[in-house]
Amino acid sequence: CASRGLGWRCLQVGVALPHVATPVFLLQSAADSWHVRNASDPRALTALAARMREALLPAVAWPHAAAVDACFHHCAAWGDIRWGGESNAELFGRWYAARRREWLGGSPP
Repeated sequence: CASRGLGWRCLQVGVALPHVATPVFLLQSAADSWHVRNASDPRALTALAARMREALLPAVAWPHAAAVDACFHHCAAWGDIRWGGESNAELFGRWYAARRREWLGGSPP
């Protein structure tokens, strides 16, 4: 990216994450309110959500993980979002415990 004058692309998760060795757990809204000027057009939100999923999901491969929700927000709703009854914190905790077991060579956390 940088050698072609496109250094800004390195800030995009879908571009950067495949080059990150440290495990990363993403919490992201597919329709982040910071990406939209006018939220009154549902077609724009649908298009944004589709583009975010297209950019994020292929980049999230082991050892990384993600919880990408479909709610329109930026940070404020993290504590309210549930995944099959689990909070974002519980999902992260489960993912982290599994990674920690791997780091410790199979030892329980």
